[in-house]
Amino acid sequence: MSEVSAENAYRLVTGEAAELLIDVGEHPVAHKFLASQDAPETLFPIRLGVGKNSGLVGLIDPPDWPSITPIYSWIQINEPEDHLDDLVSQVTGLLTHVSEGAELSILGLSEKDSSTLARFNALGFTQTELFSHPKLAGQVKPGVEVVQAAISEPLPAEVAQLKKYDVIIGRHILEHTWETQAFLNNVVAMLSQEGVALLEVPDNEKAFKDVQHTIIWEEHSLYFTQNTLVDLLARYGLQVERIIRYPMALEDILVAVLKRSDGDTKSLTVSDVRDAELTAHFQQRFLPMQQFFQQKLEAYKMQYGGVAILGAGHLGAAFVNYYGLADVIDVVIDDDPNKQGLFMPGCRLPIVGSNKLRDGTYRFCLLTCNPWNNEKIVARNQAFIESGGVFLSIFQPETWS
Repeated sequence: MSEVSAENAYRLVTGEAAELLIDVGEHPVAHKFLASQDAPETLFPIRLGVGKNSGLVGLIDPPDWPSITPIYSWIQINEPEDHLDDLVSQVTGLLTHVSEGAELSILGLSEKDSSTLARFNALGFTQTELFSHPKLAGQVKPGVEVVQAAISEPLPAEVAQLKKYDVIIGRHILEHTWETQAFLNNVVAMLSQEGVALLEVPDNEKAFKDVQHTIIWEEHSLYFTQNTLVDLLARYGLQVERIIRYPMALEDILVAVLKRSDGDTKSLTVSDVRDAELTAHFQQRFLPMQQFFQQKLEAYKMQYGGVAILGAGHLGAAFVNYYGLADVIDVVIDDDPNKQGLFMPGCRLPIVGSNKLRDGTYRFCLLTCNPWNNEKIVARNQAFIESGGVFLSIFQPETWS
C-alpha cells in the first residue's frame, strides 16, 4: 500500500479525497481458512475513510480482486432473498414501454442474480443470461470480485454494437467495485435505450447507528446509506427512477432502479448532516466497544469455563480479529463440513461442529451470523439450551448481563 501525502490525504475507490475514520489494523481475507494453526497468511491494512464532500464511507486502498478471490470452491456467500418476488413484480410493472407479447432481454451480472433470473423465467421471460467474460475462466470460485473487475475494464470501440438488455440486475456488487465510475458507465452501456438497471446494496445506516463494526470487510469497498447511494449515482450521471427499501435485521436492502440519463442529472445531496453524525458516532464507539467485549468475554470465560462463537463467516472473523478477542474465545462452531478441521484466518481458532455444544463441551456461545438466521440456529440447538447452555448475539450487546 502506498503512503499518501498530507496534501492529497486518503482517497476512496471513487477517487474522492477522504478523511480516515477507523483503522482496524492488518488482517487476512476472511474466507481463506487455514489448514493448520501455524500456516502462513497474507495480511492487508483495513482502513475506513469518509469522503470529504459526499460523506460516503469506504475502504482506503482495499485489497485488489486477485487477493480476495476464494481459494476454496465450496465458499458460499448467501444474500437474503425473501424480497425478490416483490422486486421482480415491481420491475415488470415499470417496463410499460414493452409492447404486449414482446420478449425482454434480461442480464444478471453475477451468480448472485441467478435466483432473480429464475423468477423472471417462472413468469415466462426466457431471454435471460448471466454476464460472461474470459476473466472469469480459470477462477476457483468466480464471484463478484472478479465480475466487477471484468465489467470495469475499458469497453471495445464498437460499444454501439454490444448487445443491449432491457433489464440488468446487479445484486450486492456495487459495494465491491474498485473502479466505480467505469463499472457504472459500462453497465449503462449494456442497457437498452428504455431499459432499467437494478443495483441492490446493503444500507449501512443501522450498522453505523448501532456501532456494528463487523460490517467492515475487506471485500466491501463502499458502505452506503440511502443518501450517499443516490448522491453517488447522480454524480455519475445516472437517472434514479426510485429507491426500493426492504427492511432486514442487520442491514436493510436498498435497490436503486436506474435508467439512462436525460443529461440533466446532478448531485442531489452533499454530505448529509445525519450521515455525518452517524459515521462520527461509529468512529467514536470503536475503542469503547472493543474494551466492552474484551471485559465481558473475560468474565464469561471465567463463569462458564470457555467461550465459543457460532459462525465461521466474515462477521465472526471481523468480531474476533478487529476487537482482539482471540485470547478470550476458545473455538468457532460451524456446521459446514468443509470448514470443520480448518482454522479461522487471523485469530487461528479451530473450527468444529455444533456437536461440541450438544455434548456439553461448551455452555456459552456467541451468535455471529446475520441475525435473520438466529431463530433457525436456536431451533436446531434446543438440546444445548435445555441443558443450560447460553446463546447471546454479538449484534445485541445491550442484552448482555
